[in-house]
Amino acid sequence: MIKSAVTMATNYDSLEPMAQVKRRSAKKRENIFVLQPQLIKTYNSSMGDVDLLDQGVNNYRISIHGKKWWWVLFTHMINILVVYAWRHYTITYQNDKNMEPLMFQRNIVRHYLRSYGKAIQRSTTNRQSGSVPRSILQDPAGHFPQKIENQLRCRQCHMRARWRCEKCRVTLCTEKMDCFRMFHSENRNDIL
Repeated sequence: MIKSAVTMATNYDSLEPMAQVKRRSAKKRENIFVLQPQLIKTYNSSMGDVDLLDQGVNNYRISIHGKKWWWVLFTHMINILVVYAWRHYTITYQNDKNMEPLMFQRNIVRHYLRSYGKAIQRSTTNRQSGSVPRSILQDPAGHFPQKIENQLRCRQCHMRARWRCEKCRVTLCTEKMDCFRMFHSENRNDIL
């Protein structure tokens, strides 16, 4: 009994040799043997791996949104690579089969933060103080918040802000993060 027609195309496999597979017949209420093309047999044998990959990618998906059209493809590729790496790790290290995918992903992030986190912090502090002349930063008087019309990015936290230093002309937050105070205290300490 055929329930529905299936259409498949391939450049890898063929119909022959036909195999007999056991299926449950609802009409007869017993198991019967039906012919199955080689193409369907190959598809069914590897179908579970694709489903497991999709499940692994969807469980702990990177959800950073970007404005570029290709960003979704890039993050999906990273998700797939992390799932494959986790799978390879569990196969290679049989003793550590209890390693959960989330813990594996966290270990990857921790490794990169340990390796590259300090270098990033040093470069941002140097860049922040480099655009404002030393004479302005060293002078403690006249650093007051001034409201601006357009929202710009804060120099410290990169969030949108409507304030800037009247003397330094640097956009800084005053409401949420108190970046205004942090920027002036850090840069003044770096110079002195």
